[in-house]
Amino acid sequence: MLQTFDDAQLELFLDRCDVILDARSPAEYEEDHLPGAFNTPVLDNGQRAEIGTLFKRNPFEARKRGARYALDNIRDFLESPACRAWPEGTAIMVYCARGGQRSGALATVLSEIGFPVFRPTRGYKSYRAYVQQVLERPLPGPVWVLHGFTGSRKTALLHRLADRCNIVDLEGAARHRGSVFGEMPDGQPGQRPFESKLVRAIRAFDPAKPTLIEGESRRIGRLNVPNPLWHQMVEGRNLWLQMSRARRVTNILEDYADHKLAETCLTILPRLASYVAKRDIATMHAQLESGDWAAFVDLLLEKHYDPLYGRFLRHHDARRIEADDDEAAYRQLVELIEAG
Repeated sequence: MLQTFDDAQLELFLDRCDVILDARSPAEYEEDHLPGAFNTPVLDNGQRAEIGTLFKRNPFEARKRGARYALDNIRDFLESPACRAWPEGTAIMVYCARGGQRSGALATVLSEIGFPVFRPTRGYKSYRAYVQQVLERPLPGPVWVLHGFTGSRKTALLHRLADRCNIVDLEGAARHRGSVFGEMPDGQPGQRPFESKLVRAIRAFDPAKPTLIEGESRRIGRLNVPNPLWHQMVEGRNLWLQMSRARRVTNILEDYADHKLAETCLTILPRLASYVAKRDIATMHAQLESGDWAAFVDLLLEKHYDPLYGRFLRHHDARRIEADDDEAAYRQLVELIEAG
């Protein structure tokens, strides 16, 4: 059985199918893919480029050669341990870039074997439409947005409340700490994988629980918070975590100890030139050269980060959490959220 379906039915088939196969090339798959999809390329990276070039000169020969490559690759896939392990009745979704020949070839073979096969009419484009649709859904409310000075360990607090709230971890999805300390070790994903991560989280939300998001700027590193999500953050209920600068300095030194702090700090100083006075930049350089990390972080917070967040406080109302240790902050946050 082979059935095609339109964009509106994608969520239904995401839940219904046992296996999702991405028939695109490995490079396309790496850029982004449906959640849980396995890459079963009908054309690999080199073959796809070769056929694309040939098609411009001779479409007929390109189709012949492409069919030959496709048959070889599908045969190899059918002989793979994964495919051999699927029992009769395994429901399979197959997609490619636009619902064209690559997914059509693989889907036809699998359906002729006897598998129930389902294919989105627009392929990956159907999924991207679905991503936008999910991002536009209202989050379970109320929506709380947790703000606080850099070093307050807001992300850690977020995750401690995962049993009580639906959590949107923007920094985790973006793989960026939202500060000039910047990217996490493995670097940032692209915009589309970032949005896919958010959608996977949102799909799992419990409608009976409130939603908790860490307050971030609209741009996290080189990624943008999707507009629909950003608007819900703007309309959300603000919480402010107030923690002393001394405590935040300690937190930062502990949290960044494994991320080559000295090298990172020397890299970021030139980026601060537009925001911090030259004499303060010079002082920070001297602190780094002498290994006085605590003094460096303290001055960075005083001259750069705290003034930025101070502007937020002047223009927004927020319920305050005043705590100088993680446990006290957690208890107060729970009380505020449960009180509504």
